[in-house]
Amino acid sequence: MIWQFITDGQGSAVALLTMLLIATPVFGFTLRTVVFDSRSGWFWEQRLVAPSKRLMEGRLSSIHAVQVIPERVFTGETYGMTYRRTFFMSYELNLVNHLGGRLNLIDHAILIWLRQDAHRLAQFLDVPVWDITWDSDNAQSMNELKMQVLDNIR
Repeated sequence: MIWQFITDGQGSAVALLTMLLIATPVFGFTLRTVVFDSRSGWFWEQRLVAPSKRLMEGRLSSIHAVQVIPERVFTGETYGMTYRRTFFMSYELNLVNHLGGRLNLIDHAILIWLRQDAHRLAQFLDVPVWDITWDSDNAQSMNELKMQVLDNIR
């Protein structure tokens, strides 16, 4: 279908509509949201397609910190006979529980926006932000972060 869409101008509208009809439900089942309910003291993850079914839940009091970590995302592209591997930086926003388990909330490529969300969420939850990304605004070393984690565990 994609090849027909690219090479044939006549059937491109039908091919595009067919791809959208196939991709939309698949994409819809992957969308999820995490709800934080301060009145009940619980948070839970749910799919947007079936919002009444909770996939995972926990107590807000079990959240120890909000974590921001970097990750390198690799992509590959083929140009004729040449394969070129490139990467870009992405950042994860995670919830960390008292036992060290993590729940990924979102991955984002724009660090400033992710940090804003992390600080808002940490303020709402009244927990610290563990930001292990490094740039000129955040020069905290990894050793300092490890010491902070150890101090919180003791």
